[in-house]
Amino acid sequence: MLNKTLIAYHGTLSKYSNKILEDGFKLPQISTTHDHWLGHGVYFFDNFLYADNWAKRKCRAFHDSKSTDVVLQVKICTDSYKIADFDLPGETQKYNEAIENYDKKISQSRKFTSFGKGLNKCDKKFKQKIEKRIDCFYHDLYAKENDLGFAMRTFHKASPLLDTKQNRHSLSHGSYMEYSEKQICVYKLECIVDVLIYDSEVDGIC
Repeated sequence: MLNKTLIAYHGTLSKYSNKILEDGFKLPQISTTHDHWLGHGVYFFDNFLYADNWAKRKCRAFHDSKSTDVVLQVKICTDSYKIADFDLPGETQKYNEAIENYDKKISQSRKFTSFGKGLNKCDKKFKQKIEKRIDCFYHDLYAKENDLGFAMRTFHKASPLLDTKQNRHSLSHGSYMEYSEKQICVYKLECIVDVLIYDSEVDGIC
């Protein structure tokens, strides 16, 4: 079976990057209260600029003067049949067909009641938050049943580089290009190799 290798980028803070370089990445603990959009795994972007922007925003949000924004570049490698590319119609159809079976598993599982843990039922976004948690659960099941090394998908959303007013203007202006970013979720740590700090001034921006 053909082997596939991708170059990917992970935005983080310097206090975390040092530990990653020493000990490697860690998978998050699985929980039905999480709403990770591709399931539980380590997330990467396919482009340096997206990872760099994410790291800069997190650095500002944490107000951590002792840390700087860092982008790690990695190689992700696995057999081609262990990859789910949700930009491909065939993979999307396969996933959607699996949802019917997952619905049955959720209804038969005690975990069903825990999807609402910690949420306020009076919250206007309560249903939306539940759906996101269930979607995370679906992706975990799909990854496990198909023995996936990683999955990837392009997300179309409001640009994090613009404020709310600018995003509204861009949506109403036909000349604006739609913002999108491709993200990669790695389920198996052995797929991640050659981790290093990416220096855009030395390596160039891609």
